[in-house]
Amino acid sequence: MSKQKAVFLDRDGTIIVDRNYLSDASQITWLEGCQRALRQAVDAGYVLVVVTNQSGVARGLIQMDELELIHREMQEQLEEAVQVRIHQFYVCPHHEQGVVKALQLRCDCRKPGRALFDQAILDWNIDVTNSIAIGDRVRDLIPAAACGVQQLYLFESDQDSQVEIEEALKLLESIKKVKSWTEINFDWM
Repeated sequence: MSKQKAVFLDRDGTIIVDRNYLSDASQITWLEGCQRALRQAVDAGYVLVVVTNQSGVARGLIQMDELELIHREMQEQLEEAVQVRIHQFYVCPHHEQGVVKALQLRCDCRKPGRALFDQAILDWNIDVTNSIAIGDRVRDLIPAAACGVQQLYLFESDQDSQVEIEEALKLLESIKKVKSWTEINFDWM
């Protein structure tokens, strides 16, 4: 099987509105232009991979089956709107300060750790040099860059301090700050 290019996506604040521990599928709101952009990405030959920290599971705010329901609903909405699907969701449910003992730990899958990126690369035979990563936090892009992804897009948000952003821009020279989905180019190769 030949290598595939991918778009690595953060979830909250990148493709849907960040509801701060979303636990109800009825509250899913797609960011403007996102669904159309994901259609363009698929048309350009990209695999869509969501890599998301969901510490609400460890914190006892949402159960894994509820999280899976949210992801199924996102799939249905995306398919209905633009006839594409996210190829796979990779979820880190852990957090050191969680109340669910089995999930109360420090792990390598929580971004900026790269374990979920490494797994996606293996699962989908991803060519990282021709892939893209998109997030609204610097920590969304650090593991992608560590894996070799060269096209990095950071949505402007108030999540990271200006100092964190400036340090990341120095470290990861390929980060492009964007304000909307229309600024992302899936035909850069």
